[in-house]
Amino acid sequence: MEASQEPHLPNYMKDDNVSQETKNLISSLPSDKDFMGYSLYNYKGCWYYPNTLQAVLDVQEHFQPRKKDIILASLPKGGTTWLKSIVFAVLHRKKYHENPRNTSFALTKPS
Repeated sequence: MEASQEPHLPNYMKDDNVSQETKNLISSLPSDKDFMGYSLYNYKGCWYYPNTLQAVLDVQEHFQPRKKDIILASLPKGGTTWLKSIVFAVLHRKKYHENPRNTSFALTKPS
């Protein structure tokens, strides 16, 4: 069952936005099926759907990290808002050093 032939698939499982270069790479990768029978491809030890693999390759090729970048990752519904608030509090703790009870983190909930 080819992923692009399934109209009800979520976008991350389809291969319609995959470049020809990535399709050539995919043809050389080990593959398997997920629990629903859709194709997965093993790239550098991780299993990916075609569009997800395209995104990984794009990031590897184009992402230019800077010294002040912070990459924050969490699962959906896994407390991302609170995690962002904690990171903000840690980054700005010197600003509120004299009276930590007056921080926006202490006074309001994250939004």
